[in-house]
Amino acid sequence: MDINTAVYKPLKGNSYIHLPKKLAKTEAIINMQNKHEHCFKWCITRALNPVNRDSERITKNLREQWENLNWTNIQFPVTRRDIDKFEKK
Repeated sequence: MDINTAVYKPLKGNSYIHLPKKLAKTEAIINMQNKHEHCFKWCITRALNPVNRDSERITKNLREQWENLNWTNIQFPVTRRDIDKFEKK
């Protein structure tokens, strides 16, 4: 008898991951540089407040802008359910 097991890791956002060069060259993806589990927060804030240069950087101005959004009842790292909650707000 053989028993095979696998660890289930549900899909969720978490921290900074380097993009493959092919995707990075397209400049169609903003890959926020952070060292914590709030990447969803930064990506949403950047999408609502675009800049021409260095869009992946978390600046003082970006920090001020995310304070204007309602993050109550959103747990980080964000799950699919939390994305639905945020969209409804």
